Amino acid sequence: NPTNNNDIFTSNTIQNPWRADRLAIYGGSNYTITDNVISDTLNQSGIMVQQGFSSNSFGGTTNILRNTLIRCGALYGGMKYGAILFWANQGALLGAFDVDSLIINNCTYAGIQYDGANCNGVTVSNTQINSPGTDGIQVLGGTSGTSTLTTTVVNSPGTNGSINLASVTLNKDGTDVGW
Repeated sequence: NPTNNNDIFTSNTIQNPWRADRLAIYGGSNYTITDNVISDTLNQSGIMVQQGFSSNSFGGTTNILRNTLIRCGALYGGMKYGAILFWANQGALLGAFDVDSLIINNCTYAGIQYDGANCNGVTVSNTQINSPGTDGIQVLGGTSGTSTLTTTVVNSPGTNGSINLASVTLNKDGTDVGW
């Protein structure tokens, strides 16, 4: 399969889609996902970064900047999907994933979710997670890797500011609040 490289998703408004994720990337390199407003997902995530569907490996830097997720994430196939999901279900997430200036409002379940072996290279900064249905930041069982979060704020979580059910290292810098 050819590798997707340098794809850009910018300035979209995505509402009420019926099936699957709103913006999803499956392998490839140097994506740009900026200035999108995504709302009211019926199932799965607002933004998904997944090593799945027998895709090529990730590489380079994926920039996820200045996006707003409103009422995203849902139950599908017995899994509760976070508003943004980093999912290494068929292999390690390689490369760098820079999330900056993300706003998550009233997500159904978790705001930021990690799942799968080797969820590495994720950096989250200047992010607000407001009133998540369950956890602001959630690491599912069996997940491994490292993520760095700076100035990440969780307000009024339904369950926990964060929950780590596995061995992911969540590096904080002291500017994080609510988790």
